[in-house]
Amino acid sequence: MKKKEPLNQVREFETLPRCLDYMEKEYKEKPALTFYREDGTEITRNYREFTRDVRTCMRALKKAGLDGKHVALISENRYEWVVIFWAVTCLGGVLAAIDVEQPEEEIAEMVSYADARAVFLSDAFLPVMKEWLSGRRRVIILGESGEEESFQDFLELSEDYADGNLRPLPEPEDRALLVYTSGTTSTAKPVVLSHRNLLSNAAGAMAMVCVGERIFTPLPLYHTYSLTCGMLGCLSQGLHFSANGYLKTMMRDIRRFEADTLLSVPMITDSLLRAIWNLQEREGTRQETEQLLEKERKRRKWRLRHRTVRDGHVPEILGPRLRRIISGGAHMNEKTAEELELYGISVLQGYGITECSPLISVNRNHSSRRKSVGTLIPGMEIKFTGGEILVKGPSVFQGYYKNESLTREVLVHGWFHTGDIGYMDKQGYLYICGRKKSLIVFSNGKKVVPEELEQQLVRLPYIREVIVYGARSGQTEDDVTLSAMIYPDREKTAGMSSFEVLEKIQDEISELNRTLPFYKRIQSLKLTETEFVKTGIQKIRRKEGSL
Repeated sequence: MKKKEPLNQVREFETLPRCLDYMEKEYKEKPALTFYREDGTEITRNYREFTRDVRTCMRALKKAGLDGKHVALISENRYEWVVIFWAVTCLGGVLAAIDVEQPEEEIAEMVSYADARAVFLSDAFLPVMKEWLSGRRRVIILGESGEEESFQDFLELSEDYADGNLRPLPEPEDRALLVYTSGTTSTAKPVVLSHRNLLSNAAGAMAMVCVGERIFTPLPLYHTYSLTCGMLGCLSQGLHFSANGYLKTMMRDIRRFEADTLLSVPMITDSLLRAIWNLQEREGTRQETEQLLEKERKRRKWRLRHRTVRDGHVPEILGPRLRRIISGGAHMNEKTAEELELYGISVLQGYGITECSPLISVNRNHSSRRKSVGTLIPGMEIKFTGGEILVKGPSVFQGYYKNESLTREVLVHGWFHTGDIGYMDKQGYLYICGRKKSLIVFSNGKKVVPEELEQQLVRLPYIREVIVYGARSGQTEDDVTLSAMIYPDREKTAGMSSFEVLEKIQDEISELNRTLPFYKRIQSLKLTETEFVKTGIQKIRRKEGSL
């Protein structure tokens, strides 16, 4: 029997102020955070500088009467985002981390619902948000302020305020974060997470995977994946963290930071791989690479411990140090993972939900299964009811803010009903099949998990994105036809007419259908000219597809 991979030794904390004290004392001159402005200016702070800045912001918050209050933050990833998060929570307040990809009216509603007494607002969003927020609460601008109160002006409140008044400390079960879910099948819900929730999850993530010294993510910090598994996990262990703030500079910033580990989602990882392909095509090495990839696939030996392709132009896109990608948010394309492993980069899939802070399970450095989302993090329990995954543990949230009825629906005797369908094998590896809400049930009782079919369809050459759904074909809800809405790969279909694209895809699907049981075969398909609407971590919003 194979020996179980031991957990990594990590430092654990119960509250964010205690973690801040430890960072200040023990990490000192070690690099803590790096951010890049849109113009390329680099901002790097060590732990001594970072903790100093947090305490300055804490004093300003205290002087402004905002200690222990709800404070909203509307901003792209930037250094000030991290400082404000720590300052608000270390004073016993609650940070409402707002998803900036929502319409301004919805953002304003999120701020109002969160009972925010003040808003820290990036100057990038001031023109569209000023009308919604003006006169309703204190607004502090991050960046060029014009006539508004700037963050630098706000920090000047700290000059005549002593540190001794920054107590008492919050308790482990006190609220720290209010974050809105970016659900794929329903409207956003306000999740409340405590100090214990966040820090136990951050420690659990670091106990499962050795990430090296430098970690980068292009994902927004208002999502718990990048906030907890990324920023909190790294800083609590004295590592160097960087997060990209602007989509158009993502490639540049990844190369410049030279990370050991990338926290990503499949859509972003696929785009990085396509950039590598473009370089290979330019250098005339793509065909050779594809032949080697096919050779390795036939050998069925994917537990590679070294690169079998010299570099494949990987350093030019991902930097020279990258050795692993931790992938969440959706199922990773198996061929993408295979090719990256050919270049010596392991792809470790994980599974998380905002209500669980978010990580539930993840694959390990030396014990991973590509089709699985790994094994449970420390302290997490699991059971299955009718195929649905239920979890319990210190990372599971306290409830939805101001919505006890919804909380009672999903949180029963401490068990959180995830809404995901899955199973666990005898070795403890978890597999996700799909969402309970998106399950397609036919009149004969047969059930189809659309995500399983989508994973097969998206591997076909001409398909970029797809949603499988049941199109009503009769009088009742379960009298449906299995259908697919497809966004074609525009690079591969360049120069083809819509009819030719449809014909090519129909031929591919017909071939796939021959390998499937009759009730799982796609009966009709439609093409869409535009990409599907997505969440901040690039999951397709199923109800917003043009079905």
